[in-house]
Amino acid sequence: MDAWAFTLDGTGNLHVAQYYDSAILKYSPSGELLGRWYIVVDGDTLDAGGLTYVKQHFVALAWSRVIVLDENYTAVRSWPERHPRDFVTGGDLIDADAAGNIYVLDNNYDRVDVYGFDGSFRTEWHVEAPDTLGQGRLSGIAVTDAGVAYVADFLGNRILMYSSDGKLLRTLGVPGSKPGELNWPSGLDIAGSVLYVADMSNIRVQKFTLYGSYLSNFYSLGSYGQDIDVPRSVAVYRNHVFVMHGKSIIRYDYSD
Repeated sequence: MDAWAFTLDGTGNLHVAQYYDSAILKYSPSGELLGRWYIVVDGDTLDAGGLTYVKQHFVALAWSRVIVLDENYTAVRSWPERHPRDFVTGGDLIDADAAGNIYVLDNNYDRVDVYGFDGSFRTEWHVEAPDTLGQGRLSGIAVTDAGVAYVADFLGNRILMYSSDGKLLRTLGVPGSKPGELNWPSGLDIAGSVLYVADMSNIRVQKFTLYGSYLSNFYSLGSYGQDIDVPRSVAVYRNHVFVMHGKSIIRYDYSD
């Protein structure tokens, strides 16, 4: 496995976008390989740099396009991104609300673009940098069913909470390494009333309430050859927390 992005479907299976061979690999929650697919649009095989699951469909970011696919990865529709941008390894660059609105994180120019499930443009907003930080700081987005968006600002060491129309509601987190503090937050996921944050440089996943109160954390350490590979992306299904470290995905189970 050489994970580039991943998501979970409605039954907890993992769908992992590969980096080198452009394949989408499907795994059971226990890690059994169930299948391999390729995203093909207009005769081209595309590698996905972002992936999410909504309304029994997958939505991928590939080659500056947003692509809606059925559960067999056949393209249903696609449209150009409003702001083509570079991909980053890890992080969660796309998510959707319960209505099927699709939120795409533009990590080149620090903005969020929102589309309807049919590809219609809904809105966009720019994420202002704190102090003197420049562009290219954003690394993850997670959206509640109601459309409240959480954006990870890894250089600002904070999580920004927005309404569905782009109004900044509050800022979560402060820089540091103590419980509840952040050092390069990357991927995000929401499960129920809990926000999960892949806290890269602190080598852990942290749990917060949706209003930013600290709940708990656990350390997550992957490997890349002889080197440490930090947590970059996180996804949750029931009592399973899946953490992507670039080359691998580790499953953690919890009982609370």
